[in-house]
Amino acid sequence: MSDTAAPQALVAKPNTKMEKPQPMIVRVAREHGVSPFKQLLQATALKYGTAKLASNEYYDMGLFRPELSKAQRQEFVGELRNKALNLSLSPRNVAKMSDLVEDKTAFGSLLDSKGLATPVTQAVFSTTKSYERLTNLATQDDILAFLTQTATYPLFGKPVEGSKSVGSALFVRVDAAADKLVLGNGREVGLASTAAEIVQKFSKGYLFQTAVAQHDAMSAVAGPALGTLRIVTIAEDGQARPLYALWKLPAPGAMSDNFWQAGSMLAELDLATGTVKQVRCGKGVDMELVDTHPQTGKALTGFEIPHFKAALDLAVAAHGLAIDNGVLGFDIGIAQDGPVVIEGNTNPFHMLYQLATGRGALNAEFAPVFDRIAKSKAA
Repeated sequence: MSDTAAPQALVAKPNTKMEKPQPMIVRVAREHGVSPFKQLLQATALKYGTAKLASNEYYDMGLFRPELSKAQRQEFVGELRNKALNLSLSPRNVAKMSDLVEDKTAFGSLLDSKGLATPVTQAVFSTTKSYERLTNLATQDDILAFLTQTATYPLFGKPVEGSKSVGSALFVRVDAAADKLVLGNGREVGLASTAAEIVQKFSKGYLFQTAVAQHDAMSAVAGPALGTLRIVTIAEDGQARPLYALWKLPAPGAMSDNFWQAGSMLAELDLATGTVKQVRCGKGVDMELVDTHPQTGKALTGFEIPHFKAALDLAVAAHGLAIDNGVLGFDIGIAQDGPVVIEGNTNPFHMLYQLATGRGALNAEFAPVFDRIAKSKAA
């Protein structure tokens, strides 16, 4: 009997719409002393001004906070302005490597060929491409055969193209006799339904990689699920350098570290030392500062990321392979013996920086850098 009607196994696309705005407006008025009328004025000005912030982004990033000045609010970017900013830094007519960076399989192969650490790719499913020196899967039956016969677990799966962890899954083990896969969050899902889901939703490509085992020191503090560093790099005059770094801490029991999942956390890191400066959980009126991890009880603030300097160097080296891109974002896992590039992104979400720090990405430190790079690309 087919199990294709079973619940989906892969991480779903987040709901970005603001639900029930009236309670949110009332809470902001009650808890922060900002009247509904003032909220409307601020949100409208940000929506139709240069910031181009959607109403939900105004609330998600806490731009109602009384301590923020008008100028500080305008330093924030939402998804629309974020994309426009990154395109100005890496215009497609200049940044010729963008398509390759966005193809996780191709970019991973390039990193590996240059001796830069990246997860081992066990197989890739695609109905449109075939990759040299990789195990190629072209059908649902191919996926089933791989998962039951040749895959080495734990296994991390993700779309060849995409972001926000949509479509990802951590496969811990397979029970072929029961026709089940065990996921990293403890759920059991059908083999056939999972293979069908991959084929139906990700025909352009789906990647199966050996899961990266996180450094013991990080697991002791934040749990065993891999929480990657988001390192954003910029390039000026042919030289790449780090701009900022965050640590994405998975929610207890989650399969990935994407911040939109309930209970996940974001840590702001000191770029010089890799020390955790602050950790935030939640968004908007629900945002709270977190000093100790809710699962382990260990201190987060002041924790120093192992191999941090090597992680920065790895991100810079990876950016060097696409040096015409003025900005790139890298998710880097810290394994026991050093950092590993999980993937690169040509449109890094600076909203993560904003959520982690409470500051706009177009602040007095970053804005001049962005302006210089954008002008150099337009010349």
